[in-house]
Amino acid sequence: MELNPVVVDISNTTAETLFCAPGMPYPKRVTRFYEMELIIGGAGTMTTEGKKYCTMPGNVFFRKPGVVTQGIAGYYSYGIAFDPIASQERVCYYDTTIPYWVTDKNTQIEDYGFFGKYPDCYQTSHFEELEIHFVNVIRSFKQGRVEHEKNIKAEMEEMFKIIDAECDSGNVMQVNKSALRHYDLILSCKGYIDNNLEKHFTLEELAAQCGLSKNFFSKTFKEIVGMTPFEYIIESRMLLARKLILTTNISIDQIVNLCGFEDRTYFYRMFKKRYHTAPAVYRKNYIEGTMSEQFTEYGNEENE
Repeated sequence: MELNPVVVDISNTTAETLFCAPGMPYPKRVTRFYEMELIIGGAGTMTTEGKKYCTMPGNVFFRKPGVVTQGIAGYYSYGIAFDPIASQERVCYYDTTIPYWVTDKNTQIEDYGFFGKYPDCYQTSHFEELEIHFVNVIRSFKQGRVEHEKNIKAEMEEMFKIIDAECDSGNVMQVNKSALRHYDLILSCKGYIDNNLEKHFTLEELAAQCGLSKNFFSKTFKEIVGMTPFEYIIESRMLLARKLILTTNISIDQIVNLCGFEDRTYFYRMFKKRYHTAPAVYRKNYIEGTMSEQFTEYGNEENE
């Protein structure tokens, strides 16, 4: 099935723009289009097709037309409602002024199996790349769906290349009911890590904070967050290092210490593997504006 998408509507919530207080339910609704949502922050839950999921940054949700869904507030995200295969017969559905989250079966497209191979929810290991594509789709849609049709299609194609590769790999991470029982403990531990990245962590310390054995803690952390505790620590430290490089004049050596890297050589190797250049060169390219246009724009949005 060849992708030829029409984005019908978008959503973009932040901690400042949530219209329900954390813990409060959003209205239950029936989806009218295919929907894809990337959780970018906060925490809450999402019920789709009778299955309840805890929402974490990096979760990708897929919803086909006609699905009953309801969220519990506290998370924020990027959302795209779309028809994967553009059709002249459905133009009247695309042009409706009814928001995509309002139930209206008269403007609901049929489910023709496009999401057949995707889980209802999974934890992406390519969060940054997908977020950039979501941002670019939303930006182009706001500037004009018709005028920027080619840009939107190109971004959606790149997005699904990433998602297809992850789903086809067989390593898609989904959360089971046993892990959900320890969700609050793991979320608290994750917050402790986020706020203390300069510290030296041990598996024993983190597991003890949750009152769990090391093996069970590590397994449950991965099921909920999508990475092992130390994969998450490294990921978070790299993201913090990138932010400090792009938004401050702090020396690279100071950044290494602030981000909790005990081995300078290891940090340089990891940074170059991830961003394909040395930290100082990365900063220089950003300042001089010689990064790719899309990535530079995305970096500027992060710093606003």
